Amino acid sequence: MDESTQGSAEVDRLRSLDPVEEERKAHLRFFEAMDRVNRAIQGTHDLEQTMRDVLDVVLAILDCDRAWLVYPCDPATPTFRVPMERCRPAYAATSAVGLDVPVVPDISALLATLRATDGPVTFGPGSRHPLPVGMAQAFHIRSQMVTAVHPKVGQPYAFGIHQCSRERIWTAEEVRLFQEVGRRLADALTTLLIHRDLQESERRYHLAFESSPVPIWEEDFSAVKAFLDGLRARGVVDLEAWLRAHPQAVHEAAALARVQDVNQAALAMHGATSKGELLAGLANVFTPESFEMFRQELVCLWQGDTRIVGDAVVKTLAGEARNATVYFSVCPGFEQSLSKVVVSLVDITDKLKLEAQLRQVHKMEAIGTLAGGVAHDFNNILSAILGYADLARTSLASDDPQAEAIDHILASARRGARLTKGLLAFSRRQVLRPRPVDVNHVVRGIETLLTRLIGEDVELVTRVAPQPLVVMADVGQLEQVLMNLATNARDAMPDGGRLTISTSAQGVDDAGVDGPARDPAKPCAAITVSDTGAGLDPENREKIFEPFFTTKELGKGTGLGLSIVYGIVKQHDGNISVHSEHGAGTTFQVTLPLVEVTAVEAEPARPARPSGGTETLLLAEDDPDVRALNRHVFERAGYRVIVAEDGDAALALYNEHADAIDLVVLDVIMPKRSGKDVSDVIKAARPDLPVLFVSGYAADVVQEKPGSGEGVEFLAKPVTGYDLLNKVREMLDARRC
Repeated sequence: MDESTQGSAEVDRLRSLDPVEEERKAHLRFFEAMDRVNRAIQGTHDLEQTMRDVLDVVLAILDCDRAWLVYPCDPATPTFRVPMERCRPAYAATSAVGLDVPVVPDISALLATLRATDGPVTFGPGSRHPLPVGMAQAFHIRSQMVTAVHPKVGQPYAFGIHQCSRERIWTAEEVRLFQEVGRRLADALTTLLIHRDLQESERRYHLAFESSPVPIWEEDFSAVKAFLDGLRARGVVDLEAWLRAHPQAVHEAAALARVQDVNQAALAMHGATSKGELLAGLANVFTPESFEMFRQELVCLWQGDTRIVGDAVVKTLAGEARNATVYFSVCPGFEQSLSKVVVSLVDITDKLKLEAQLRQVHKMEAIGTLAGGVAHDFNNILSAILGYADLARTSLASDDPQAEAIDHILASARRGARLTKGLLAFSRRQVLRPRPVDVNHVVRGIETLLTRLIGEDVELVTRVAPQPLVVMADVGQLEQVLMNLATNARDAMPDGGRLTISTSAQGVDDAGVDGPARDPAKPCAAITVSDTGAGLDPENREKIFEPFFTTKELGKGTGLGLSIVYGIVKQHDGNISVHSEHGAGTTFQVTLPLVEVTAVEAEPARPARPSGGTETLLLAEDDPDVRALNRHVFERAGYRVIVAEDGDAALALYNEHADAIDLVVLDVIMPKRSGKDVSDVIKAARPDLPVLFVSGYAADVVQEKPGSGEGVEFLAKPVTGYDLLNKVREMLDARRC
């Protein structure tokens, strides 16, 4: 065989081997390409970097000019984004990465085709799908292959490649390779998107965790669960009963709870400067009440509950107690292991203090209402006693053996009257006679009396402001405030000390136990009374203004002194605060609104002995003893008296004798119709007719006088016949002027 024949045979043999060799080479190229894709996917956990690396590999293994990803692959979406695109240097990118691009009809049709096709779709030469004209012209696309990539998170992506340098018919091997890249890219996107979402969720959680105004503790209760499981294994059925029999076990279980994290609000609540101080364990912030709450948590977990709410007392690292509502919750998915528990604390310390103050205010108001009612009824009794005793005394000679006994009756009745005045002052129903007074003059004027009151072993120091401090006040009531505060200070210094009374002009101090402060913008006169006595503990300080509360021994105090002060100050539209610590003395501060006046009114002179008259009086009083007494007083002085026992009778008698009546004397609270109602009817008919109210307390209805207020006066029970006759004569004479 010649050489040419041999060469031809060799060529034929080699040609017969080409398909097998080509298939082997194709497999090799495929696996090498997949290896490069896998290494690109596994090279990073960053989503953008993975997409970039995979597209770079695709450019290389498929020898194309542009590779890209579009999201979402949804023909109905109004816009899409290009999260990643890689190009040969000679060919520009199709769109800015990350921007929203409107979906034009060409794009919408392409995305619809992809969603309807299982696998890659080719466009251009050799394909049944023509290139989208607009895209082809804009980006010089001559061939294109695209597939929908379906990660298991979110919507599908469109994954595509462009050939711009030449027309290209994509081979079956290239289509297969592109499809496999798309499948692996879908798996990679699933993992990376889940990882990204998890990171974003953790970031948002951490941000919410750290910025939450509510203190939050993350705890691991897995060791606590093991403790509970051990008890079950030992046959414990009733955990609550077992824990009460073994109280130390609660402390042991609390020590097993591991604190994993706390937020900034928790640091602030517990006074910690670093997380490490709280991560050390629960014992640092637990109180006995906290362990009781923890016991309840154990019982609830034992019963299968994963959410618990209750109130407890925790403490700061400095030992200060804080009240909190505790929200205990096992995180979803951790119910079996209890390895992730979240405990939120809502600090309710200030809320409880405000509620206590509100309850105190309501209690003081309720007691005041009761005290006012009691004083009203008691004043009627005292009016009769004082009146009849006074009448009896004036009818006796000074050397009459019965005079001394009646004097004792009068003295005791007057002490009772002072007691009722105290009750009325506390209830803020005492009748005031306010006038402009300088508190400096009041302090100086009562200084001598206070010196005798507190005794020689207590030094009295007074410091008054250099400028006048004029307030609208009843001088007698203001003196009562100073006397009661001085008496209280004296009793707090049994071994002697110093009592300091000072005045100043200032804004209102915080109200202490007395509630919110007044408007600090309003100028006030401040009277400060300080002693060097034993002081008060917090518990007693909270109750200091309650009537009948006293720290003195039984029989050595009525407990009304400071409650009377409280009522008088409040009735003067003022405020009172107390600052005291056990062993460090006590300071009371009374603040009263300043008024602008040109001159301070002088104390009115006491009128002369009253004279009687012959005028006709209409007397309406429901208490039979007081009615009989007042009638006797008026008739003895020469007046003609028409008597009514209730409001309806008073109006009926007025209508019958309207022209003859010169003055009306009314009780405020009467059956059927009040004195105020009677006065309104009479004043509507005769505005000039004088009306005198006499009552056990000055209700608001009395202070709202009818008409212009002229010809209307008020006397507070118990009232003596002397004062009653003086006032009637004064009003009748004023009418004639």
